[in-house]
Amino acid sequence: MVDIILADAKNEGLASWTTDLRFAERMKGLIRANAVSAAVFCHHPEGDEVIVSLPALWSEPCFGKAVQAYADRGGKFANALLNFRDDQSEVVLSTPLRGSEIVALSGASSPFDELCDRAGIPESDRDRVFKQLVDAGTYPGDPQYIDLAASQRAIARSIHHIYELVQSKLAASKGGSAV
Repeated sequence: MVDIILADAKNEGLASWTTDLRFAERMKGLIRANAVSAAVFCHHPEGDEVIVSLPALWSEPCFGKAVQAYADRGGKFANALLNFRDDQSEVVLSTPLRGSEIVALSGASSPFDELCDRAGIPESDRDRVFKQLVDAGTYPGDPQYIDLAASQRAIARSIHHIYELVQSKLAASKGGSAV
């Protein structure tokens, strides 16, 4: 995520994208092994970035006929083509991942009591607040996606925190204070 956030570009070569936000959230899941967070990006590709658009292919009757003919001949990948068709709204792109194009981040929040401490909620009110959150369908500590605005705020805070950390280390190495 460092290149994606700090340099606003990480080239991963050819990558599969979807035009369906809900599918992206379901496919990526809320938790990824060995990852702090999952990210969903929104990118409006330029013409030369699009390698193949499966929705465009499947919209052409001749493509469907060609796939069926391939299946009739016992083609090795026929089952995959017929199974998925355009259910995933998949588009293969050659474009970098950019932090400025993150529209959703997932992850678990800090522990409930820590959040309450930060918000100044007294211990005597925490059971009531927790119940209100659960009644509203929010389960503190459970992984969830945050929306575009919250994602971009989280990225901005991360960049600011890194900047402050670097300034502090530079100042410490020079024996002075940070600017």
